[in-house]
Amino acid sequence: MKPNESIFDMYTRFIQIVTSLHALGRELMNEKMVNKILCYLPTAYDAKITAITESKDLNIYSIDNLLGSLIAYKQGVSQRKIDVGETRRKKKKKTIALKANDTDTDSSSSESDDVSLITRQFKRFLRKRQK
Repeated sequence: MKPNESIFDMYTRFIQIVTSLHALGRELMNEKMVNKILCYLPTAYDAKITAITESKDLNIYSIDNLLGSLIAYKQGVSQRKIDVGETRRKKKKKTIALKANDTDTDSSSSESDDVSLITRQFKRFLRKRQK
């Protein structure tokens, strides 16, 4: 399989070669064709190749089933990459809220604000502890 070549393009090219061999009088058995395709897939398909070779009987596993399985695998991997990319973009969006301090107000007002803030935080703490 060539770099940046789709599974379908590789399959089309492979079938043309098999047809040419047939015209020359050389027949390839189904098992041999499936093995040839599996051998020349890029390393990105290693997991799928292992799953197919261990779970399927390659003597009866058709090339059409192999093609469908490889296309579905590629689409699943592509979809997972898209989902992961979207998740990362969503996680990067964070908002930050800052508390503004007024320096123009008198100190008694700011002290009462501080006391009320501490009181609210302490009440929240107590509610959490009770739960």
